[in-house]
Amino acid sequence: MTIATSLLFWMESWKGKELPMRVRSVLLCLACALLVALPALSQGNPTGKLSGRVTSEGESLPGVTVTVTSPNLQGSRTTTTSGNGDYLFPSLPPGEYTVTFELEGMETVTQNLRVSAAQTVPLDVTLSVAGLTESIVVTGTLEAISQGTQAATTYTKTLVDSLPVGRTINEIVSLAPGVQPNGPTKDSTTGLGSITISGAPSFENLFVINGVVMNENVRGQAFDLFIEDAVQETTTASAAISAEYGRFTGGVVNVITKSGGNDFSGSARASLTNQDWEEETPLTVSQTNETVPTYEATLGGPVLRDRLWFFVAGRDLERSETRNTASQTNIPYENVREQRRYEGKLTATLTPRHTLLGSYSEIDDAEAGNAFTPILDRDSLVTRETPQELWSVNYTGTFGDNLLLTAQYSEREFTFIGSGAKSTDRIDGTLLIARALGNGRYHSPTFCGVCTPEQRDNENLVVKGSYFLS
Repeated sequence: MTIATSLLFWMESWKGKELPMRVRSVLLCLACALLVALPALSQGNPTGKLSGRVTSEGESLPGVTVTVTSPNLQGSRTTTTSGNGDYLFPSLPPGEYTVTFELEGMETVTQNLRVSAAQTVPLDVTLSVAGLTESIVVTGTLEAISQGTQAATTYTKTLVDSLPVGRTINEIVSLAPGVQPNGPTKDSTTGLGSITISGAPSFENLFVINGVVMNENVRGQAFDLFIEDAVQETTTASAAISAEYGRFTGGVVNVITKSGGNDFSGSARASLTNQDWEEETPLTVSQTNETVPTYEATLGGPVLRDRLWFFVAGRDLERSETRNTASQTNIPYENVREQRRYEGKLTATLTPRHTLLGSYSEIDDAEAGNAFTPILDRDSLVTRETPQELWSVNYTGTFGDNLLLTAQYSEREFTFIGSGAKSTDRIDGTLLIARALGNGRYHSPTFCGVCTPEQRDNENLVVKGSYFLS
């Protein structure tokens, strides 16, 4: 077995709430002392690990050339088995791989498999003495379930598109074992509650996209910092997860977006909805008969083959629908939302051992008829904007056959603009709550819409070194 020793230096600060230098120094020293002997799996852009042993007639076989290729890998990667017959590829982008084992005088073996984000794939191979023209090709299945001790399930975009389910992150995560969408808040679009994993509170999960935490800072649920057609795969880990991640007691969700490739490819989609197509409930007062399209488009390809890839995506939504106040009053009101999402990504291979990845996401979101429910009247409605931006830069490098270095810096900005009362007047701007009517809110919106816009920003710096003992 290959033994991995990992040392993680992790620093995080909320803007406007910087830790004192002395406290930061103490925490850094504690991290150095405690985070040893952890697998090199998590923080930073999630990659997979492929390892195993090559034998012949029950004995270790050194000197075997092991080569991996994939549509998601720039170029190919090659290593040689050690004196114990062990080999290791510590940082592979998620995707489908072809693994070839070659040694003069021995049969060539080819194995097809899938490597998922933040997962370790074991692959042991036995080589036999070659005949005159013999070779062996083994076709493996694409495992969606983790093959290690960690309980994890991966859903690729191809699989999700073939299922009669929604394509949002919460809807995909809800398919995994150990996940229940029954938290205290409810998504008005999907109808699902907050995600709970392994029985932990809904705010105790970690959602990561391309290695960047996308949890909402207060309630811990995932921001919509994605475009459905741009998602390559989603991996949900619910048990036996490395403590290296931190900031969770439930589960960890890793979302990987597409990166382009050596061939140009793209997609275009229009999804149509109409509230009038929905079944009425006993509380339905009216429905908006308007067909609402959601447009999505993606495009990716090479700038330089096997050296520099690009990927861009966009999503456009203009929706109008009728909603109702709480059942005690059941007053209909219009909710109108205009949202545009943009995403860009560059992947560069400086050398076969050193890669750079940069990504940027932006959401422009304006909504009229928003409410902090439950409400009893239309005076509780607001017109607000909630813009978001996220960018990150990631470096991954291997030095020799044993040392892996990863570094990532990211910033995320999220702002509430006009999300509350339009006045600070003691009468017009005062919220009233009817305790006898299910804590229904009325007379004024819940928060202040004319105060300084509320910012929920954060930034992360991750530096990780992993040394593998052979």
